[in-house]
Amino acid sequence: MSAETESQVDANSFAGKTLLIVDDDRGLREALSIWLGDLFPGLAIAEAGSGEEALKLFCREQGENGQKRLDEDADRKHVDAVLMDLRLPGVNGIEATQQILKNSPDVRVIILSQYSGTEFRRKAKEAGAAAYILKRQSMRELLPVIEQALGAEAVVRNAAAIVQRRKR
Repeated sequence: MSAETESQVDANSFAGKTLLIVDDDRGLREALSIWLGDLFPGLAIAEAGSGEEALKLFCREQGENGQKRLDEDADRKHVDAVLMDLRLPGVNGIEATQQILKNSPDVRVIILSQYSGTEFRRKAKEAGAAAYILKRQSMRELLPVIEQALGAEAVVRNAAAIVQRRKR
């Protein structure tokens, strides 16, 4: 299989998939978006700077009591996986994870945090997070977790090809 054909296969593996990056650090969000965009061709990447902003993609105000529920309108952005910072102003990553999964149980939420404590990991697991990755280890551990969350098979091959190109 030629490199050109392999790239087309890889791009098709992620076509129609959307990853949401939720972090209050704009620079980190943008860097992750660029990096993951290179590694996952065809993947749509959305960004949110807060838990509230992320929840707007999944929920809307409903009724007079202000309860939120899944926004089932046709124009709602479909999200397959979420990279969620733990510490966010307002609605934190744990609370946002709980609300997202309550409304969209098929979404895979991956907590991406600088905090390594077991209490943080426990709370993330209880909230339904699929994984808990430390930011300082993210490059090594994040790719296979995202691959699994997106149900894609080509990321390892594609990541290896990008690493080889950068070495040249």
